[in-house]
Order: sequence, then C-alpha cells, then structure tokens
Amino acid sequence: MKLSTGFEKKKARIEMIPLIDIVFLLLVFFIYAMLSMTIQRGINVNVPQAHTGTVHHEDYLSISINSENEIFLNKEKVEISELPRKVKERREQIPDQKIFVNGDEKANLGTAIEVLDVLQAHGIEEIHFVTKKKP
Repeated sequence: MKLSTGFEKKKARIEMIPLIDIVFLLLVFFIYAMLSMTIQRGINVNVPQAHTGTVHHEDYLSISINSENEIFLNKEKVEISELPRKVKERREQIPDQKIFVNGDEKANLGTAIEVLDVLQAHGIEEIHFVTKKKP
C-alpha cells in the first residue's frame, strides 16, 4: 500500500527573498570595489566656485597650490623652476594628458599666474583650473 504525504503534488519554487539578498550584497561589494579603485592625486585644497564648471573624468596631471603657496605635482612637492621639466617628462609618457590647476581660495593669485607663466614659457599651453559648481 502506497501512502501519500502531500509533497507529491507540490512543485519546486525559487524563493525570491534569498536571491534579493544575494543581489544586494553583490551590488554593495561592487560599489566598494569601484570606490577603492578611484585615483586620488590632489592635495587637499578649498577650490573656488564657478557657474560654468564642467566635470572631467579623464586621466590628468594635477598641479595643486595650497594655502601656503606651495606647489605640488600629483602630491609631489616641486619648486617652480623644476615644474616645466617634470610636466614635460610626464607628458612624454602620455602625450595628450590634460593639466588641471587646483588652487586654494587662500592662495595668492600671483603664485597661480607664476605657474601659468612658467608653463606657457616652456610651450605648455592648454591648462585648466579646477572649481566647484556654485549652487
């Protein structure tokens, strides 16, 4: 005699709650992985605001001027006299690399003009300034 337990009539189901949990955990993992791969090259400066600012997500050279008017090239402190040589060395490796100047609001305008003047005197013409978008 064959006994029926009731399980013969039930079909297999795919439970959605554990799948949602797994997908959420994968999403969180990939977000943290992407955040850890971002390139942080600049010096911590408080940049001024501008209405016409745009966002660039390309590989670039960062020239930073902090509030004490010290000049940094990708976190490496440099003197104004050796700045063009180091910029040219880095641009030989990646020729179309853009140059961005991060200037602190409290830095002297004269230091930024001096950086521009020295770079332009050595044939480096295309230089961009980093600003914050005004609200």
